[in-house]
Amino acid sequence: MSGLLGLFYFTTLLLAQTADSPAASSPAAKSGEANAPATAPAKASAPAKADDTANEPAATDEAAPAEGAPAGGGGITDALFSTYALPLGAMLLLMYFMLLRPEQKKRKEVEQTLSSLKKNDHIVTIGGICGTVVNISPGSQFITIKVDESNNTRLKILRSAVARVGEVEDQDNKIEAKKESA
Repeated sequence: MSGLLGLFYFTTLLLAQTADSPAASSPAAKSGEANAPATAPAKASAPAKADDTANEPAATDEAAPAEGAPAGGGGITDALFSTYALPLGAMLLLMYFMLLRPEQKKRKEVEQTLSSLKKNDHIVTIGGICGTVVNISPGSQFITIKVDESNNTRLKILRSAVARVGEVEDQDNKIEAKKESA
């Protein structure tokens, strides 16, 4: 998830940098005139009329940023963030409900199952060992299971190694029973 957010952050930064520097992509900047303002008009070779310039402000005043306005063009970054905020929020919400929430429910269910284990429960371990619980303490991390009825073989396993609780169905016995009944 952090990789996705990082990708979004860097993409936004790159777009903001390209939008903030239009002079860098202009032909005048490539030819070495980067010091000249990109929005300032070139001086006219013909003299201007006196009555035209008397009522109009100077061209350099129009190009200067207003007092208190951000010099870097923060409006572009704000517009990009507001454009991507809704889809990003929807994607994070979808990710929560499709990935994180089911995982939390499954973890709570497993913890509840492991905490409700009691003596004489039939279990199957993660490794596939089938047995019956013979010794268990409520706060203990280990349980003892009996795996063989004839030899009374017992194993001490971790409580977290229990995969399933319940009677194990023997597939071979089911197949033989079906063949005999048919």
